[in-house]
Amino acid sequence: MLFLLRYVRETFPEDIHETLLKPLQILDPYEMCFALLYSVETGSDIPWLYGSCIAMMSEIVDILPWGLSDYSELEDPYLTDEPPAIYKVPEFPDWYKREYGWKGDDKYELRSLAQIVYETTGCLMPRNLHQYDAELKKLGKYCIKQNKAIAVLYCMLALSNSRRRIPANNLDKDYMKWVEQEEVEKNKEDLSPVDWKAQKEEYEKQIKKLRSALRCI
Repeated sequence: MLFLLRYVRETFPEDIHETLLKPLQILDPYEMCFALLYSVETGSDIPWLYGSCIAMMSEIVDILPWGLSDYSELEDPYLTDEPPAIYKVPEFPDWYKREYGWKGDDKYELRSLAQIVYETTGCLMPRNLHQYDAELKKLGKYCIKQNKAIAVLYCMLALSNSRRRIPANNLDKDYMKWVEQEEVEKNKEDLSPVDWKAQKEEYEKQIKKLRSALRCI
């Protein structure tokens, strides 16, 4: 991209720089990636127009979430014992204050933000809404302010909690059925074979001893 900028500035008049360097308006980069792969599979000549195709796909790749930088779980500062320092706490609304309702609703029918989200999606927001407060400063450097910054922080909270959740396997019927079956099989393996004939003879000896003891009383 830097090469393209330099080439346009050095080659073309200044009054058309803005027109030539205007970013492509791509609504769905995933759709465009599929279109390229589909064109290759169907034998189209379009993917082999290297100049135009490579330039366009380079721009599309840069739009993808992972196009400019990767996420590394090993380097995630929020997974360490000392998370980043918080310089400013965002002003989140109280998610559990019941103050929202339809016009004319009784005060006992008012709902909180948490209730509205749950009734719509069946999901709960994380209890710790300030986990990513330190990111507010970084968002400010990207010129992301106020409502957009709050929306991004909410997305970070919801997505990170969903990514790192630990499922309760004891609530999964299929999993528990498999565990119980494994335990039964293991118990069967641990049991040594029984010599029923020897066991019968041992019991008969014990009975004879008890009878002899009774006669001596």
